[in-house]
Amino acid sequence: MKVELTDTVAYLTPEGANKGLGEVAAWERLRAEEGIRYRSAEPRIVYGAMRLSGGTVAKQRIAYLSPNPLVVEGLPPAGNELRVRVSDPAGRGFVGAVKLINPVGIEPVQGEVAVDVQKGQATVAIPLKAEAAKVWAYAVRLLDDKGVEVLTTPTMAYRAVAEGMRAKADGDGKVKSLEMVSVAAAPEGSPVGGKVTKLKYERERGWKFEQWMPAGEGGRRMEGRPAFVGMWVYGDGVGCQIRVRFVDAGGQTFQADGPRVDWKGWRWVTVPMRGGTMAHWGKGDGEVRYPIRWDTLLLLDNVGRERVSGEVMVGGVVTVE
Repeated sequence: MKVELTDTVAYLTPEGANKGLGEVAAWERLRAEEGIRYRSAEPRIVYGAMRLSGGTVAKQRIAYLSPNPLVVEGLPPAGNELRVRVSDPAGRGFVGAVKLINPVGIEPVQGEVAVDVQKGQATVAIPLKAEAAKVWAYAVRLLDDKGVEVLTTPTMAYRAVAEGMRAKADGDGKVKSLEMVSVAAAPEGSPVGGKVTKLKYERERGWKFEQWMPAGEGGRRMEGRPAFVGMWVYGDGVGCQIRVRFVDAGGQTFQADGPRVDWKGWRWVTVPMRGGTMAHWGKGDGEVRYPIRWDTLLLLDNVGRERVSGEVMVGGVVTVE
């Protein structure tokens, strides 16, 4: 039967008794409690099915939204440790275990590591038998204190980004500025393993921004189709805007925004590299065409246009897809 739908409500009424509809009407609706232990920020789809007396199968579907979701983030390895952060935005707390699923490019020493989230978030260090490869991938399964799964993330692939950079100023040519870039050992107690890049800047009042760019053509290459870039940033509290830029295969330039550096100390920062919110220019329609390459790994924009000076450190840069 074909039915033409318009703005007016259409009612379809059986001509006589319909046993199948009666069975469906009497069928108990799925309850949200089916997913009560599920603590993902993404909806959990629960299905039910019932075979009617005539042989037809009726189905129902419910999307369960957790009122107290957990958020899992993979952080860059530091030496022979892989780090995973579990956040609890609702503040309900969580005690359980982190388990890596289908690891590639990393080899954990043990299958599960305990996690205890009491004050918003907790970072778990997972010992590795050796340092991670340049490309590694895994999914994370969270188990509660009874060993029941409450969340499993999709498998994510991580690629370390070469951090050799050069500095360049852009904006109003009449505005004076100073940019310095140096590489140093990661400070003791920092979340970054190996070395960090120090970015020092001074700007007069006006429109000016610094671009820290890959030092060579090899550093501009980017594999895969990253969903976002992540990095540890030691903030100076000045408030400059973090941005990243990349160029696609068609020559379009895309610019994505991260947060303002209004904090002091280390913070894990992610900047999206997909989606319709990115600014773009050049020939094209705003659709990213792969492969892509870096234009600017870190851009600090003086959005307030006041006289500023500061120094930030960057380390553990990865692309994630």
